Amino acid sequence: CDWSSDVCSSDLNKVSFTDGTNTSWILRRQPKVSVFTASGTWTPDPTALYVIIEAQGAGGGSSTINAPATGIAFSNSGSGGGYVKALFPTQTVARTVTVGTSSANNPGGASSVGTLVNASGGVAGTTTSLSLPISAFTVTGTASINGGAAGTQSGGTLIYACGGGAVAEAVATILGSSTVTTVVIQNGGNSHLGIGGRSGQDFGAVNLNGATGTGYGSGGGGSAQSNGGAAIGVAGTNGIVIITEYYF
Repeated sequence: CDWSSDVCSSDLNKVSFTDGTNTSWILRRQPKVSVFTASGTWTPDPTALYVIIEAQGAGGGSSTINAPATGIAFSNSGSGGGYVKALFPTQTVARTVTVGTSSANNPGGASSVGTLVNASGGVAGTTTSLSLPISAFTVTGTASINGGAAGTQSGGTLIYACGGGAVAEAVATILGSSTVTTVVIQNGGNSHLGIGGRSGQDFGAVNLNGATGTGYGSGGGGSAQSNGGAAIGVAGTNGIVIITEYYF
C-alpha cells in the first residue's frame, strides 16, 4: 500500500465508518446477479440493501404461409416484446419467475417476477393470400402490428420501461394481371435486449423462410412465396429476467 495516497488499493472493496477519531472498515460485498432464461423461483437474500429487477418479454413469431397455385402469400414479421427495469427494497419472500417463450404463429409470452414486474410479449405476424390473375394494378398488404406494451412494476421505483418494436404492414405490388413487381417485408421487431430476425423473400423456385432474431425478446422474420410455394413461420427470441441484489 502507498501510504502517501488517501485510499489504498486494498481498501477499494471496503466501506469506512468513523466517529471523527477512530475509523473502522467493513468489507464491501459484490452484487449478486441471478439470470433466468427459463421459468423458476427466486429466493431473495434478506441481507441485501435493495434489488433491481429487469424483465424482457418474448418476441412474437411470424406465421406459416401457403401460396395459391397461381398467386402469392406473405406474412409480416413478429414484433418485439416489452421491457421493464425497477428498483425495490429488500425482499424476504420467494417469488415465482416466469420467462416468456416464443414460437412460430404465436404471440410472445410475458416475463414476470411474482407481482413485482411484468413485461408483455410481442405480437405474431399476420398473413395475406391473393390468387392471380387480377384485373388491374393492385397494392395489397397485411395489417401492421404493434410491439409488446411497455413493462410495468407494482411497488418499488420504476427505472425504465419501453415497448417492443412495431412492424409495418408487408406489401405486395401487382402490375397488370399477374406480374408481382415488389414484395416488401420489414424485419422482425427489435426489443430493448434483442434485434429482430431477417425477413425472407421469394426468389423463383427457392423457398426462403424468415429468420429468428438475436438477443432476447425480438420478433421472428416474415416470408413471402408465390405459385404454390410455402414457408414455415419462425419463432422470435425468448424473454429473460435479471435480478441484481446490492449490499454495502
